[in-house]
Amino acid sequence: MAKTRAHEPQPMPHTKAHHLLNPLRSLILTPEKLVARLDLSPDFRVLELGPGPGYFSPTVARSVPEGKLVLVDVQQEMIGSAEDAGFRYCATHGNFLSYTVNFRKER
Repeated sequence: MAKTRAHEPQPMPHTKAHHLLNPLRSLILTPEKLVARLDLSPDFRVLELGPGPGYFSPTVARSVPEGKLVLVDVQQEMIGSAEDAGFRYCATHGNFLSYTVNFRKER
């Protein structure tokens, strides 16, 4: 019998990202409640790691109009979705940056 590799955590496939935008998610934590918990000042710089399709991103960006929101994800498709979600507001305020990070797996 061949040895199988132990389950390794993987990012959620970008093709399933719509699940992260389900309105029922707000029953647990709305973007507005998250921002209130973070107690952000208008000039804060915020780093959002693994934003997925940007469920929280536009609200966070609006809460730091004089600061900056930086998104970092390992999947370009997720970054594209997050940019689409926040682009209308953030393009006019210039406080939204995004990056895709590529990790090489060492074997």
